[in-house]
Amino acid sequence: MNNKTFFTIQDWHTLQFAPLWVTFAWAGLDGKIGDKQLEVLNSEIKKMVDKIFFAFFDITGKFQKKGREFPKGELELEKVLIEEGWNLLDVVLASAPLKSTKEEHWVDKVQSMFFLDPRTPEEGLKDVADLLNRKASTEHATEFKDFLLELNRKISETHKSGFLGLARKQKKKREEAIQLVSNALQT
Repeated sequence: MNNKTFFTIQDWHTLQFAPLWVTFAWAGLDGKIGDKQLEVLNSEIKKMVDKIFFAFFDITGKFQKKGREFPKGELELEKVLIEEGWNLLDVVLASAPLKSTKEEHWVDKVQSMFFLDPRTPEEGLKDVADLLNRKASTEHATEFKDFLLELNRKISETHKSGFLGLARKQKKKREEAIQLVSNALQT
């Protein structure tokens, strides 16, 4: 991680919650998260995890060839993946499902911890930005924030405007949600 301090378990949870905070920032539009927003979240996470899974098999093969036991302790997997040259975003998205003992979707795995966290989306995303700025390389921090901003953009496309005055009101709320995420991430 280039002279940066390694992440704690709380740091990993904060980073794993980031896509959910982006999604829940949109709850301010109408007080709920719709199926379309969750579909975008699941789709984007699935794309990333699918990409990661192939690289993960390469890592497990290396462990078997070297006769090493696969990392099982807290943060051991994350440390090994970083040492193997994985980027931060891939490690954050991969670590939860790869540690699961059963077939479980990323959102399901992380969501159970997420709902216990008292931070609002804005507070959580500010913590993510601060954490990335303090502990991640510039390249990893930029990639992670870009992923979150792209997720934010795709979720914004699921919100349709209504008729006449309602359309203006919805557009304003969409712009506010987009700005909230962008400002919180300090981009």
